[in-house]
Amino acid sequence: MKKEKIKIILLYFFLITGGLWQILGFFTETMKILASPIIIIISVLCFWESLEFQNSKSKFINWSVLVVTLSFLVEFVGVKSGLIFGIYNYGDVLKPQISNVPIAIGFAWLLMLLSSISVWQKLNEKLKIKNMFLISIFVSVLMVIFDFFMEPAAIKLNYWTWEAVSVPFQNYLAWFLISYFFLILGFYFKIFEKEQPRFVFHTFFAQLIYFGMVILK
Repeated sequence: MKKEKIKIILLYFFLITGGLWQILGFFTETMKILASPIIIIISVLCFWESLEFQNSKSKFINWSVLVVTLSFLVEFVGVKSGLIFGIYNYGDVLKPQISNVPIAIGFAWLLMLLSSISVWQKLNEKLKIKNMFLISIFVSVLMVIFDFFMEPAAIKLNYWTWEAVSVPFQNYLAWFLISYFFLILGFYFKIFEKEQPRFVFHTFFAQLIYFGMVILK
């Protein structure tokens, strides 16, 4: 338990510090270099923490690999066609990239799915909802809410830019549908049966704080 608290404290410390650096304009080039590694590291940490809480580790590994791989491919098609999320392009901050699509983006999807599931599990302690289709809807809504607050910060950070003046509704609809697909797969693999560790829960809010600070910049 003590180790878990230390991890959570460090998580908030690093992301809040990063937010302050963004507001004050410190280490801007360093922050650009660290953007992708930080996303991947936090995602891997969440994966590792969640792995210990799985009845079937192999199923969880398969699902996680599928999320990282398939979400990257969806983003690849989305950037090239503009048919999934709308017309957008990635900037040069999130590196390395494959054909102008950051490798880190697949890890970001895994990170957000795990943290959103964890937030829902806390909310569901009182609601006691057990229907997997209904739960998948609620968690997908959490994913969309997170994206809604992340978008203006990501644009400021030059993670990506939209052709439209505002973020298109199509983007949020795509987020919902893609999230729902991955969640239903997760239920099929039976990887959401145990409560996620507290570290995973706090990644949701630590990231929101960071992006909120960027928006205030």
